Amino acid sequence: GAPDYFTDPYWKHDFNRPLPLAPDILATLFPDAPEAGAHRWLANVLRRKFDPLAMHNICGLAFWAMDYWRNEAGCKPPDRIVRRDASINGLRGRFGAFSWAATAGVCRDTFVGAMVADAFEDAAVLQAAGVEVAFAKPVRTDPNHPYYGRRAGRGAFVSGHNYFQRTLLDRAQGVLGVVAPLFVHEIAWNELLPDCGWRTRQLWWLSGARLVGMLAVEALPGAAAARAVSVYFRLGGSTPAVRERRGIHTCGRLNLRIINHSFAKAELAPGYEFFLDARPTSTELVLSSPARKPAGARYMALVEVFPAGRRPADIRPLPDAAHLGFTVRSAGRSILAVLNDRPHPVKINGSLAVPPGELVLRRI
Repeated sequence: GAPDYFTDPYWKHDFNRPLPLAPDILATLFPDAPEAGAHRWLANVLRRKFDPLAMHNICGLAFWAMDYWRNEAGCKPPDRIVRRDASINGLRGRFGAFSWAATAGVCRDTFVGAMVADAFEDAAVLQAAGVEVAFAKPVRTDPNHPYYGRRAGRGAFVSGHNYFQRTLLDRAQGVLGVVAPLFVHEIAWNELLPDCGWRTRQLWWLSGARLVGMLAVEALPGAAAARAVSVYFRLGGSTPAVRERRGIHTCGRLNLRIINHSFAKAELAPGYEFFLDARPTSTELVLSSPARKPAGARYMALVEVFPAGRRPADIRPLPDAAHLGFTVRSAGRSILAVLNDRPHPVKINGSLAVPPGELVLRRI
């Protein structure tokens, strides 16, 4: 009974609220979709817990949505499954209270998210795993627009159009690889600003036990001068409180571990505030560095996200830092995940040849 909003475009993460309006509309408009029964079931759960008139009396959306209500029970989403979801251009996984999604959509500040939740009231959520390049000079005229919090206007943090992306599904696990230019985004209905010459390369392995992600931020030739580069992990849900113990950051029943990184410092900071919130509803673990000279600058972080009660895995990046890949060893099983976004084949560990443009998942 807990919807996710990390698969939405960036400006909708906080604008959406746990209300039955959207699931009801989706279930009625698309009754033959594989998710239609789950949408109706979720709408019924949310209707019992939340007032659909709350907040939305501003726009009258609850009255507009009444035509899409149906007296149907729906059905719970399938459990212990990884599947493709065309609506987010990506993958979804659900394993009891632990669920995640990986999206290759455009205008994203995060390509993945995860939660541990039996109900909305006890949800612990990885709301975003994003990157930001803050520029030396202002890049927009309205840096304090209330809708888009403290990050908007400070730098490039949104993926643009026409970028490289691959997804791979193998039984109860999935892999997402993306290479995306970073853009400053004006207000939601405006055009993307010109390419700033910075990009993010990311590889995520997702299973019923954990998520492992490698995030790189790189400057291409001619990139705009930057004053700082960061990777941030936004944690929230029922509580924004995050505690750290022995290198593991815990929010509710969700753990996050930074395995290694190339940034100068790591710190916890309040997440940005939505304009209707009285106080921050999330906490961000921010890895940041003053920007080096743009040409060839590269920053990297390797992270693990897993439910409370599970032990961390043995996770190691590939020896060649230029390769986007890692190995994961846990419970007697080992995998290798690699993304080759180069125009020529690359050899991994001296033996595995990865063709150009390929995403590889191997048991080792």
